[in-house]
Amino acid sequence: MRSGPRHVSRPIDWIDGRTSHCGFLGITVDHDVFTDLDFADNVSILAEMLEVIILALEIMHEESFQLGLRIKNWNKTKIQTPESLQGAPSMVPVLGHQVEVVDSFIYLGSYIVPGGESDMHIHRRIELVSMCMKAPNREIWRTSISLSSKLHLYNAYILPVLLHGADTWEYDCNVQITS
Repeated sequence: MRSGPRHVSRPIDWIDGRTSHCGFLGITVDHDVFTDLDFADNVSILAEMLEVIILALEIMHEESFQLGLRIKNWNKTKIQTPESLQGAPSMVPVLGHQVEVVDSFIYLGSYIVPGGESDMHIHRRIELVSMCMKAPNREIWRTSISLSSKLHLYNAYILPVLLHGADTWEYDCNVQITS
């Protein structure tokens, strides 16, 4: 399923198709192969080997250039290694840029980890809510405005921060919430 404006998604689809045509891209889940995830102009390329990801980034750069597009911020580009690639280098060269190899990263506000667990993401959301509640300009929680008004503010400004991405959280009874 594609998310994002049509004027952005068509060129990205074309670039993805040209990038994944080599046939080495993708990860297998059950019987399905997934090569990429897209949202507007954000792309996640999926592969099981570090060398394939590096090659895919180089191809994506070349194919994007044909449309007048480019990977603008290489500092934001990350390569996440699967759990099976222990001991991967922390940086790899791609077209003269150093790209960080990470175990986990934040993508569109969600914490992405190799196994798909939600623990770290849930803890991050709680930390963000805590910062929102404790920020110096949030003295409103200690004022004498009505509880009803505070609940409206909480529902409008705090709850969305906490629940962002909750529909994708893995259900696990063993998640430990500590303060």
